Amino acid sequence: MNRSDVLLVIALAILLVLVGLELNSQAKQDERYAEFEARLDTLQTRVDSLRTQPSQPWIGYRIPDFFSFCGLVDLRSAASKRRIKEELIFVLSNQGQMTVNLMRSGEYFPWIERILTESGACRDLRYVVVVESSFRLKAFSSKEAAGPWQFIKETATTRFGMRVDQYIDERLDPELSTRSAIRYFDELMEFFDDDILLALTGYYAGEDNLLARMRRQKTDNYWKLDLPYWSSRYASQILACKLAFENRERFGFSLPESEYYQPAEFREITIRSREGFSLVDLARNSQLDYKEFKDLNPKFLVDRLPAGVYSVRIPLNNFEAFQQNLPEGITIVLGDRI
Repeated sequence: MNRSDVLLVIALAILLVLVGLELNSQAKQDERYAEFEARLDTLQTRVDSLRTQPSQPWIGYRIPDFFSFCGLVDLRSAASKRRIKEELIFVLSNQGQMTVNLMRSGEYFPWIERILTESGACRDLRYVVVVESSFRLKAFSSKEAAGPWQFIKETATTRFGMRVDQYIDERLDPELSTRSAIRYFDELMEFFDDDILLALTGYYAGEDNLLARMRRQKTDNYWKLDLPYWSSRYASQILACKLAFENRERFGFSLPESEYYQPAEFREITIRSREGFSLVDLARNSQLDYKEFKDLNPKFLVDRLPAGVYSVRIPLNNFEAFQQNLPEGITIVLGDRI
């Protein structure tokens, strides 16, 4: 018997088995068909339900007359409602980015909120990070702004004393940049007489530029100012972002808790090195992948640092290995914050 004959026999055998099964029990066939029809009906009901839901979840949503954002913001004018509604539509239309931002908020909102609370600052400022960088610590713009709060180098170094050089860029450090942003907003709120819309716009466009336009146009009403395109949208974007986050379920972004990223658990230690040292070796001796170390310490721009004093973050689970395997010449100066 050749190969073709063998395959033919096998095929016939399979066919006989199938026929036998079909003839074996007509009752079972009828039962399965009824079950199939029931499942089909259930599926059709779900499809019909989806069809009745608006594909554009913002339809029918009315912008409130007043909205809480670092105080009460008056949104009664038609111009304000229109601009906030449009920005809300832009936020919600990008479903992928909105979903990712919500997931990342589980990781980053807790540390931002902790620093805001410690500083007595308005918790709503956390939404600035969403609009500025989508929580990306190593975000860089075409205008050379950097970090989660998007500081330009001159503002970061001259005004707030952050270190930005070939080795370290503290704009990328979530703790240091957040504290600097809080200081900046304190100054802006004082400068603009506690008007949060002007403070937000001044953060983006620069307070001196904004003040010059206000004087030329003889108005301090944010909604009535004629501003460059992105400057005119900035504050409205941030308010719309908060609206979207606070009404996520209403707009179809109901994520289970398991989808939100969790904050990293680490200890922050100050170390001193008598000579240059490798961050790769420091990570490896702590039983860490170098990428994992860099994700916790994004301010380091190079993998080898000169002698000096530095603060580093080490995951809690790796801290014992870090202590036991410090590279030669490195000592712990100060610790620690968890």
